[in-house]
Amino acid sequence: MRKLHGLPTGFEEIVALYGNPGGVRRQRCRQGWWKKNIVMAKLPFPLRASWDRSIIIRRQPFHRLVAPAALDALEAIAAQVPPEYLRVCDLDVTGGVYCHRPKRGSGELSTHAWGIAIDICPHLGPMGGPDLIPAFIAEAFIERGFHQLAHDAMHFQACRGY
Repeated sequence: MRKLHGLPTGFEEIVALYGNPGGVRRQRCRQGWWKKNIVMAKLPFPLRASWDRSIIIRRQPFHRLVAPAALDALEAIAAQVPPEYLRVCDLDVTGGVYCHRPKRGSGELSTHAWGIAIDICPHLGPMGGPDLIPAFIAEAFIERGFHQLAHDAMHFQACRGY
């Protein structure tokens, strides 16, 4: 099992471990940071985009330090149930990984701006909504060291306190 160890807490520790992609006001991250830290990872099974379920995602950009644990979590999910089951039950939906943007309602960078967060089944655990994420999906990420936000159950991130 590939697991994250010693999750950083707060902005300063996040930057110390994952680097600084650039401020919120910049439309894109720093090019040098992207080249050094982001890897395009082939997913163990296809995911559908939450904003348009006809879009099939086979590769996602992750921070290089987070990709192995995230992919291992997705492999564990596929080992529990076949991808066809995930599709039929609408459990193969993602809100994405990397996106250089601020947190909702904030001027701070989102953890997605580092490529250290993944949104799974956004329709089952929206921000401020009930947590209907199946336990086997949440456990796959939590067992690998990801932190699930209490107020945003679809969101699993490789840090705390931010």
